[in-house]
Amino acid sequence: MKTEYLTIKELTEAVGGDVTPRMVRHYHTLGLLPPVQRSEGNYRLYKQQDVQRLQRVMALKQHGFQLSHIRQLLDSPSEETIDPTLIAQLQRDRPIRQSNDLYCLSINF
Repeated sequence: MKTEYLTIKELTEAVGGDVTPRMVRHYHTLGLLPPVQRSEGNYRLYKQQDVQRLQRVMALKQHGFQLSHIRQLLDSPSEETIDPTLIAQLQRDRPIRQSNDLYCLSINF
């Protein structure tokens, strides 16, 4: 089975909103998006997991999180490794219904 890849333009269209290719490149620079495979012509090639990660970034950004905090949230393997001030901000901005909602937020958008 062949993996379907998206170009940066197709990625931004899949995520929707006001995401631009320039923003995606900036997010790569900040480490919000992981390095991706490149085509023979040096174009970035994205997978579905990259679409999901960018959707998480945009959702957290819309909730008012700083990009540095978003990176920490997405890179944290569990709630225990997240800075307590981020947890407090999330609780203030979005009531947490279950103890693992923060972990789910960072994993399952």
